[in-house]
Amino acid sequence: MRVSLAAIALAALVVTGARAQVPETTVPPEAAPNVPQPAAPSEASPSANAEQNVAMAPSEEKLKVCADPNNLPFSNREREGFENRLAEVWARELGRELEYTWFPHRRGFERHTLNAQDPITGEHLCDVIMGVPLGYDLAMTTRPYYRSTYALVYLEDSGLGVETGEEFLALPPEKRNALRIGVFTPSPAAQWLAFHGMHRQMVPYPVLQADPAAYPGQIIERELLEGRIDAAILWGPIAGYFASRVAPRKVVVVPLRSEQGVQFDFPIAAGVRFGDRERRAMIEDVMARTQDEAVGLLRAYHIPATPVPDELVYVTNEDGGTISVISTLAQRVVGEIEVGTRPRGVEVSRDGRFVYVALSGSPKCPPSMPDEECEQLTADKSKDGIGVIDVRERRVVRVLPGGSDPEEFDVDAAGKRLYVSNEDVNTMSIVDLATGEVIRVVPVGREPEGVRLSPDEKKVYVTSESDHGVTVVDTASGEVVGSIAVGWRPRDSIFTRDGKRAFVSAEHGGEVAVIDVEQNQVVEKITLPMGALPMGLALSPDERRLYVANGRAGTVSVIDVERSQVVANVKVGERPWGIGLTSDGKFLYTANGPSNDVSVIDTESLNVVATIRVGDTPWGIAIGPNVDSAL
Repeated sequence: MRVSLAAIALAALVVTGARAQVPETTVPPEAAPNVPQPAAPSEASPSANAEQNVAMAPSEEKLKVCADPNNLPFSNREREGFENRLAEVWARELGRELEYTWFPHRRGFERHTLNAQDPITGEHLCDVIMGVPLGYDLAMTTRPYYRSTYALVYLEDSGLGVETGEEFLALPPEKRNALRIGVFTPSPAAQWLAFHGMHRQMVPYPVLQADPAAYPGQIIERELLEGRIDAAILWGPIAGYFASRVAPRKVVVVPLRSEQGVQFDFPIAAGVRFGDRERRAMIEDVMARTQDEAVGLLRAYHIPATPVPDELVYVTNEDGGTISVISTLAQRVVGEIEVGTRPRGVEVSRDGRFVYVALSGSPKCPPSMPDEECEQLTADKSKDGIGVIDVRERRVVRVLPGGSDPEEFDVDAAGKRLYVSNEDVNTMSIVDLATGEVIRVVPVGREPEGVRLSPDEKKVYVTSESDHGVTVVDTASGEVVGSIAVGWRPRDSIFTRDGKRAFVSAEHGGEVAVIDVEQNQVVEKITLPMGALPMGLALSPDERRLYVANGRAGTVSVIDVERSQVVANVKVGERPWGIGLTSDGKFLYTANGPSNDVSVIDTESLNVVATIRVGDTPWGIAIGPNVDSAL
C-alpha cells in the first residue's frame, strides 16, 4: 500500500507532534524515523531505477512531470488520474509536449526523479512533481491548486448515519466502541482517534509498502466492502474517488474539520527544484489561466475541496523601511515595497486598491533606552506622514500629513478620513484623504498608540500608554467625550460588530479589558498567562475567539469570548506585535520583530503551518483582497 506524496508528507506531520504549542513543518519520510519504510532503492544509478518515457523533442519544448505509475486517483501509467489530466491541461495551455518519468511514491522519490540527471546528456529526468503539500521540504512549491481535507467513509447501509465528525464522536459508547476504523499510520486520522479515546477501534495500515501493485483505494474496495472494517478515515482525494467507484454499494463521504491539535485540511501544490523560480512562475501562470478546468477536474474525481483564501498580507518592516507582501495562497512573500522611514501602522482600503502606512522620522527609542539618551537623538519631521500605496503599481504614490510621529491609525469605510495617533505630542490627527490635509488635532492621553473606529464610526478609541486608559473621541465633533481606565500600558483595541463591547490589551497588566461601550466602563478583565505582554488583537469573524499577540512572551493567546477564558497559547516567533486574520478567519498572521519573520497559524488546529521570512523588524499587519489574483 502506498499513497500520494501529499499523504506521505501529511502523515509525517504526526511524527513531529501536531500540538498547539509547537510550530509545525512538513516533514518528509526520510526525516521521520517512526514512519514505516521499505528498503531504500539503490543509489548507484538513479536513471536505472526510474523508468522514463523517451522523446526526441528538446527539453524546453516539454512539460516533464515526475509521477507514480500506480497511484490513483492521482496518477497512473495509463494517465487516468486527475493529476495526469491536470498536467495535460497545463501542457496544452503551454503548447508543450507532456513527458513522464515514472517512479513509485516512496522513500527517495525526489532523488530518483526531480533531482536525477541523465548520465549522458546531463538533463534532469523531470521538472515538476504534481501533488505536494505547500511548503514541502524536498521541493520548491508553487501556489496551491487545491485544498482538501481528510474524510470519514462508511457504507450507507451500515446504519452509522453520521454527517459530521462531531456526530461521529457523539455516537453512543456501545456503538462507537464496537467500530473497526481503518486508518493509515501515522496520520492525522490516527492521531484524532487517539485524542478522542478511540485507539482501540483503530485498524492500522502502513503508509508505505514495498508492493508496487498496492494502491490506497484498496482500503475501500477490499477492507470496507468485504466487512473487515466498519469505516475508514482517509485523505480526501482517496476517499472521494474510490467511494464513487463501488456501485451498486454506496459509500458515504464525510469531510472532517481540523480541530485544536489535529490538522485535517492541507493546501496542495506542484513542486519544482529549489532555485528554479522561472519554472515555478511559469507553472503558477498556467495555473491561473486554467483554474476553472482544475475545479472541474476536482469535481469529476469527487475530491472534497475546501476554500483557499486569495488575499494579500501587508507587513511593515520598521527597520527595513519596507512593506513585505505575502500571498495567502502561496504562503510566501510575493513583493517588497520601499515606503520610507520607520513604517509601523498599516491599513488596507476596503476595495484592496490602496494600502496606507504610518511613517515616522522620530528616532527609535526601545524600552531599554534611558529617556535622557532618547532625548538626545535627532528627529527628522520631514519624514513623518502617511504613505499611500497603489497596490497594483506596488509603490507609494503620495505621502499625506499625519501629524508628528504617526504610529497607528484607522481609516473609515468610505475611505474619506484617517484618524492618526501622534505618540510624541499626545494628540490624534484627523486627515481628510481627498484634500490631503489635517483638518483637526485632538488632545488625547499621553503616549497615544492604538486607534480604532467603532463599527458605526461615531466614536474612535485611542489607547494611551502612559495614562493607562482609552480616550473616547466623537468623530462628528472631534471632541473628547470620555476616558476609560483599562490597565497598565494599553496597546490595542477592537470592537464587536454590534459595537456594544470592546476589548483593550494592557501590556504591563498582562490582561485584556472588556468595555461596555455605551456605559464607557470596564466590565471585566481577562487575565493572560504569566509572562504575557499583550499587544495586537484580532477577533474571529464569528466573534467566538479573541486572539492576543503577547509580545516578548513569544506567544498568541486564544480567548473564548463567551467564557472570557484563555483556551490555548500558541508559540510563534520572537515578540509578536501586529496580528491579522484572513477574511474567513482560517489563518492568523503574526509579525515577529526580532526574528524578522511572520508566523501563520491555522486557527482550527492552532498549528503554526508556515514561518515566512520578511524584512527587518516586522511590526504591523493588514490583510486585504487580492486585486490581481495572478501572482
